Amino acid sequence: REATDLVGDDCITNLPDFAEMRKTWTDHDALTAPKAKEEPVQGIAKLIYIANPGFEVPIMTDGDYSLTTVFDGLDNWLQINGTVDDSGVWNPDADGAVWYGYEGIAPEGENVGFVSAYSGTEAAIKQTLTETLAVFTNYTLSLQVGNNSYYEGGIYTIELMAGGTSLASFSENTENIADDKFETRTVEYTFDSAHAALIGQPLEIQMSITRTPGDGVAELDVDDVTLYSESGMIPSPADGASVAPASDLELSWTNMDAVPDANDPVWVDVWFGTEPNKTDPGYDITRIVDAVEDAISATVNVSTLGTYYWQVNSYIYGDPCVVGYDTGDPNGNDPNVVKGPMWEFHVVTDPPVSVKAGDDWVTWSGQAVQLDATVDDDNPSALTYAWSADPAAGVVFDPNEFVEDPIVTIIAVGDPNVVTLTLSADDGVNSDEDTMTIEVYDTACLAAIGEGAELDPGDIDQDCDTDLGDFAAIAEEWLVYTELTESVVKP
Repeated sequence: REATDLVGDDCITNLPDFAEMRKTWTDHDALTAPKAKEEPVQGIAKLIYIANPGFEVPIMTDGDYSLTTVFDGLDNWLQINGTVDDSGVWNPDADGAVWYGYEGIAPEGENVGFVSAYSGTEAAIKQTLTETLAVFTNYTLSLQVGNNSYYEGGIYTIELMAGGTSLASFSENTENIADDKFETRTVEYTFDSAHAALIGQPLEIQMSITRTPGDGVAELDVDDVTLYSESGMIPSPADGASVAPASDLELSWTNMDAVPDANDPVWVDVWFGTEPNKTDPGYDITRIVDAVEDAISATVNVSTLGTYYWQVNSYIYGDPCVVGYDTGDPNGNDPNVVKGPMWEFHVVTDPPVSVKAGDDWVTWSGQAVQLDATVDDDNPSALTYAWSADPAAGVVFDPNEFVEDPIVTIIAVGDPNVVTLTLSADDGVNSDEDTMTIEVYDTACLAAIGEGAELDPGDIDQDCDTDLGDFAAIAEEWLVYTELTESVVKP
């Protein structure tokens, strides 16, 4: 079929195709200006502590292993079902021992963890973490999973849990992984208000394997377990940030969704102070916002150096005056309140510099892009800036690379030419840097296509314009048939 046969699948270029092209006559689909790549607003990911995440304790010599007895102690891996000695750690680095698999290499460190199940049984290991389930938070559990060809296949399950309840899981047969290879598997969980009763319960990681009835043993090998959390409330200052003393520091956050209607308002309490332990009679944390509808900020005095704590609690089930509101409890222990995480920030004399280079961009050769960085610094000393590019060929900063927001022009080398720009800032005491990328295409049309633009059907020559060039292409193929005239032998 010719490109000019726009409609009908009739294998001929004729009037219907011309009519289809004219529907978009003089349309222009090329970029008219550089385009910032859209990225979701994200919080700051936090790595959650996991004891022995790489199964490096105890140390094993090449090819050696140790059984269940190593899984003991507070917050460590424990075998929770199966028969005795169904789990442990081992070092696959064994010269000449082919059955060990993995070419004698662990994904991380020297050891890997294992749990095995016999015919018709399930075995599992589990770790209870010190971290607890937080409201309005996204969690990403990631680990390396291996398929040792010495063993039979089995169905394994990776679960993120809280208080004994499964939050999210992933299951498959170990044979979905290539023989004697490890592959990354991920379990993601976004806080669900259905789990509100589990807030504050310890998080748990559980890994199990089931061997269907039959001969042989199924084994699950795992390594390099990580768990990240990211608050959807996006606090500012960020949790753990350092700021300068101020009499009017603004706290801000993103509110949770209401239940059941996400378009309904949410009422919030905000607690703020220097001592977060509410079980201590001497604590210093005060409710500074009291059930305010859709509040997203509060101003506090942090003139004194030290660590401050704050918490946003949400009435996601409706108006607290309607669903019930215990104003008499000084600690805010109201069953209708979904408590947020306790954040902290530090007031210091020399806060660190914070650099955000800005959005990633798509542009074309020779087209200027106005950079828009964000640099936060409360030190009275003057800031110095420095932009750099990799690769540097064809990159020009105007007026120069030593200002916060220069204009950058890049000549394309390749299509696309992806250039990484790095901004460094220094206040004489602290410094920071951040990167962003610019995809540079030869033309504005190729930039639009690279960004995912769908061209008009009538743009036959795909130059982002439906014009005389496309009409000429139709004229050249006018009444040309491309249908078969006889049966053919398939090549």
